[in-house]
Amino acid sequence: MADDETRQAFQVQYVGENPDDHTMDVEELGPALIAFGKMIRAANDELNQDKARVRVLVASDFEHRCFHINFEVVQILKDITDFLQSNHVELAELLKRLGIIVTGTAGIVGSVFGYLKWKRGRKIDKVAEIKDSPGTLVLKIEGDNNTIQISKDVFQLAQNREVLDAVEEALAPLQNGRGKTIKFGTDEVRMVEYRQRDVEDIIASCEDGGPIELAPQIRTVA
Repeated sequence: MADDETRQAFQVQYVGENPDDHTMDVEELGPALIAFGKMIRAANDELNQDKARVRVLVASDFEHRCFHINFEVVQILKDITDFLQSNHVELAELLKRLGIIVTGTAGIVGSVFGYLKWKRGRKIDKVAEIKDSPGTLVLKIEGDNNTIQISKDVFQLAQNREVLDAVEEALAPLQNGRGKTIKFGTDEVRMVEYRQRDVEDIIASCEDGGPIELAPQIRTVA
């Protein structure tokens, strides 16, 4: 592996209703695999611009009750100084912000998937930057007491149309009752699970997504 290249593996499981059926329709699988590649590339382009490019590789095997897919993502920096100075969003962090890798400290809206699930297609009323907390936004959606803090990077990715389209395509095998659950994770990090109702909430948020202007900066109250 070159000095300016990093790799990160992760796993996806599509779990069906029939525990004895380890097959998956190729017309659903093909677009879903491509969607993960599109999602990760779009996220990398959004946050790293022209500093790095990514390749998404896949190997698959079957496990009881699910169709299990092993991915490996390769991030290659265009300038070695960015690698030495960490002047970019590193690969593992990129996947965490998407929600493909989940840590215990991520929080309910610490990733794109988590945020889209929480939002449930509801309209955004206001978004403002927190002046004394760089990289953090306060977001209010329709309804009472629906104000949260969210990473600016996560929100930025959740406003990217290419990312949202790829999320929908990756979840397509679970829409309309055709699957039961999708899981993400690695050998070292616990799997996060999204069921059919979660998928419906995420899709609703994807379809509602669009550019949102930031309000003037605000200060938090200690």
